[in-house]
Amino acid sequence: MNKWINKIIDGFRGAGPPTATPNEAAQQVLDDKMKEQSVIGSAEVNRALRKILHPALRSAGFTKFKGRCAWHYEDEYIWALQIRAVGNYFSLVTDYPPMSLCGELCIFFPDFPSTDPGLPDSKPPIDKDGLYIPKPQHCHIRYSLEVGLDQQADREVIHSKPERDRDDVWYVRKDGSNINAVVEDIRRSVVEWGIQMLQQHYNSHSEQVKRRGLNKDD
Repeated sequence: MNKWINKIIDGFRGAGPPTATPNEAAQQVLDDKMKEQSVIGSAEVNRALRKILHPALRSAGFTKFKGRCAWHYEDEYIWALQIRAVGNYFSLVTDYPPMSLCGELCIFFPDFPSTDPGLPDSKPPIDKDGLYIPKPQHCHIRYSLEVGLDQQADREVIHSKPERDRDDVWYVRKDGSNINAVVEDIRRSVVEWGIQMLQQHYNSHSEQVKRRGLNKDD
């Protein structure tokens, strides 16, 4: 009897570390799959935009916010900002993750003809308070926001060099670990570059009237 007990004890001694139970193994597989699928969503992006970008926009005179759009109103013009994700199709074609971001900062002149030559009298939607809420396609002057953040390491996975080197898309990692840095650079692009472009004399209402031949006195 003692001989058999000793064999069993010796067997345990040489068995190595204990293996996971079936339940533990299944949980590990589930955890691994959850990590693979752990991608940033719209809620996390919007939260970063509200926290980092919106205060800077308010300081610059933007007063209306809807989703990822914002507007600054003056008598002769409206500044419109739109931030958007590149989406799945762009991701498949270029290798940027779907939640990578791009943006436009634009000027809409309410008394100018529509940007749609087929519908010269059409106007953008009006919000419930009676104010226009133009998107970039409605605007008469459009600037794509420019990336200043060094994303060379992230972009190594992008096969096409022109896509890898483009300066109008922020690479947002699938796990969202760089979203705050991306939104901070968007803030910089808007405040330190984009708004200065909108304020150039050639973008003023009076100068654009001349350049477009809209002066009714002529």
